[in-house]
Amino acid sequence: PNVFQTLHDQYTKLKSLQKNDKICKETEPVWCANEAKILLDTMIANIENLMANSNIGKENEIFFRLLSMKCTLMYEEAKFLVNIENEEQGQEIMSKTLELLKEYFTKPEITFLVLRIVNHFSFLMLKQGEFDKPHKMLEEADQMYNEVKNQNSDPIFYTAEEIFSPSVSITCKKDTPEKVDRLMTNNLLMLGFVHSKKGNHEKYAFYNHQVLKRQLLSKECEASAWAIKAVKLASYF
Repeated sequence: PNVFQTLHDQYTKLKSLQKNDKICKETEPVWCANEAKILLDTMIANIENLMANSNIGKENEIFFRLLSMKCTLMYEEAKFLVNIENEEQGQEIMSKTLELLKEYFTKPEITFLVLRIVNHFSFLMLKQGEFDKPHKMLEEADQMYNEVKNQNSDPIFYTAEEIFSPSVSITCKKDTPEKVDRLMTNNLLMLGFVHSKKGNHEKYAFYNHQVLKRQLLSKECEASAWAIKAVKLASYF
């Protein structure tokens, strides 16, 4: 219990540091000496020690919670690097993090984190004019998510805030499934954009149709904006 409380407190401090828009500006230390970087490295080292020394098997939910913590922190570092205009290094860390997590996608502690990283990583690559890699990543994420839903119509997912809970046991908040659905809708929207850029018009229409159906069910989209998108899709057909 003390370990989880400590990690929770450190994660809370890290999130507050993330809001500091002066990080690595002229008056601040370089990234390697920055308070946020030092805290990240300390937390990751502690988690790795726990994983190595506590004889936790890979079928133990504590293992997946610690793995999710470690990879969440890796992703947080990637976001810091992107924010200080070091996108290349940030993307390298995102790629490494996804590699660590890919075989555990179906675990409740892992699914949401993978979808978050795929979403952010794909956005960065699309912004740079790269389409092939995000195309593959987004389609794989869609397929894996559908497999999870097919196995369980009401699956459990955990967000970073839940993973870094101070208590030994963690519970899924009521709005977490909605967060996952919004993330998937955004990923499908990007996937449709990729197909549009690659000239795959039928798949572009297919994914836009999926997005519109999801938005209609969730009622997240403003009605008139949704109607305009529906008319545009109808005009394609």
